[in-house]
Amino acid sequence: MISRRDTLALLCGAPLAAAVTNWSHDQQGARFELTDGSGEIHWISASSFRVVRRWPDSAPHTRSSEHSVDFTATDAGEHVLLTTKYLSVRISKASFRLKVETTAGDEVLLQELTPAAKSTDGTCLNFGSRADEEYFGLGPRGDANLSARGSRVDSEWPLLISSAGFGMFHSGASRFDFDFSGGHRVLGRQADRVDYCFYYGPSPKEVLEEHKQVRPMRASGLYDYGVRKPGLLPREATMLPGATVLDLVRAANHAAMSGLHVPAIDLARLGDSSGMRQLAAVMPVVLCPSAPAGLAQMRAKLAPYFVTYVQEADDRGLPMLHPLPLQFPADREAIKHNDAFLLGDELLVAPLTENATRRQVYLPNGLVDRPGDECGTSRTAAGGRGSRWRCAADAGEERFDCAAGSPGRNHGTALFP
Repeated sequence: MISRRDTLALLCGAPLAAAVTNWSHDQQGARFELTDGSGEIHWISASSFRVVRRWPDSAPHTRSSEHSVDFTATDAGEHVLLTTKYLSVRISKASFRLKVETTAGDEVLLQELTPAAKSTDGTCLNFGSRADEEYFGLGPRGDANLSARGSRVDSEWPLLISSAGFGMFHSGASRFDFDFSGGHRVLGRQADRVDYCFYYGPSPKEVLEEHKQVRPMRASGLYDYGVRKPGLLPREATMLPGATVLDLVRAANHAAMSGLHVPAIDLARLGDSSGMRQLAAVMPVVLCPSAPAGLAQMRAKLAPYFVTYVQEADDRGLPMLHPLPLQFPADREAIKHNDAFLLGDELLVAPLTENATRRQVYLPNGLVDRPGDECGTSRTAAGGRGSRWRCAADAGEERFDCAAGSPGRNHGTALFP
């Protein structure tokens, strides 16, 4: 039996090119007639667009919402060039391969190495990859590494954020196989068309702000931060997989980088530990038949943070929990730490793992405070470049000591006796 990995390699290996026979454009984008189907590029904004590649046997697709964008369309001989204030999209007339650059021409963001292909197994896209490019997102999961570079990921939530300054959101299939073991390949299982959105964003937050135009979040029903009864999961919330504190923290980070705004946990199926209570105190949605002692009080103290960041999710499309690479995209060391996150921009959360009484915490570029009873400051530790950060701790287990190292290599030791 041929594996999906082999299918991906065969399908992307030597696809037949489809030449452009005719093309036209309007205020929303450009349409291309091909020798083997059709292609469309619809602008979402001056820094985002949707690509649809159909074959003769592809089913009709839902058109994008109409967005009028100021752009130029130029016949450049062997290519068609679409240019906005921020992006230049070059489409090969011989193969309908795309190359996306910044308008200044100083940076190639994305380039198809081979034309899009389709078979009975699905569709395949084959892109180039930079030597230092990292890939984030693709749904909640317990992978230890934040970056998917060098691995293969099976995903039903195909939002990808690249460290090269862009994001992609695929549709047209229920599941996708991503292969970053030797490049950047995408197989849409049983898909009959290629359909994805490209978002230009120098930082992950900017990518997510662009994604909001395609997948907005609605905050209604999310302003109650008490512990909810089982079965009362809000529509916008995502239940995290995993059974341990570390599994859940990793899943929360992957979910956030996938544009999933509101993570949730169900305490009824999880063990009781100091770390689990710490995690439950800051998790946006918690389900449990009866709240453990002290949990409701701690969540009430954090309510101003919850309210602020659920509103930010609604307004800007940012997740309520921020993985370190989301908050510190220029800090390459932050990519290595998938065991902590921030509640919004302010509270650094590093819960104890099971059976632990102390742990190491990476402190990216800042000072660390321990919140007291009112989430105030009682102790600080110098570190990084002078920014100020707080560490959230479980009420009742409050001794917190930090020791910071040199900039870029800052580690604190959190003690919870």
